[in-house]
Amino acid sequence: MSKNGIGSWGGVLLSEACAQTNLERLDLSLNYLSDQGIRDFARYLDSKTKAPTLLSLDLGSNAFGGIGFGNLADKLSRNFTLQQLILDGNALGGKRLITLKNFLPCSAIQKLSLRNCELDDESIEMIKHVIKKNQSLRSLDLSKNFIYAKGVRVLIDGLFGHPNLNSLNLGS
Repeated sequence: MSKNGIGSWGGVLLSEACAQTNLERLDLSLNYLSDQGIRDFARYLDSKTKAPTLLSLDLGSNAFGGIGFGNLADKLSRNFTLQQLILDGNALGGKRLITLKNFLPCSAIQKLSLRNCELDDESIEMIKHVIKKNQSLRSLDLSKNFIYAKGVRVLIDGLFGHPNLNSLNLGS
């Protein structure tokens, strides 16, 4: 369902439609859901619906930030089947990423992509926490962000002793 211009109003409709399915993979990238649409769609991810069958979710480039991500993270904290989460191209840098640290440690996420999310050295503190706590994480994409020497040092500290992470992308 990528690039369909669903918009913020489509979040409710998506939530209702997806709840009637047993989807394993869902690509909603490039639909401009915004904070409101993500909030409405996040209802689908609640464990009381059929979302526990969802293994992969792509919400890249949907123009949401901290508010939408907060709603999404709240629902994801109760979803233990999602293995791949792609949030590329959303404004999640700085303190907007703080909710990540609350849900990912208890999740089954194996692949997390935060490419081009306006992440900075401050954001890496939260990423470090996630890396240390989430032992299922295998792949992390932090490319095309604003991570400098300080952030890399913090990231290395988080990577030390992680048993499963085998892919890290910091490319520009």
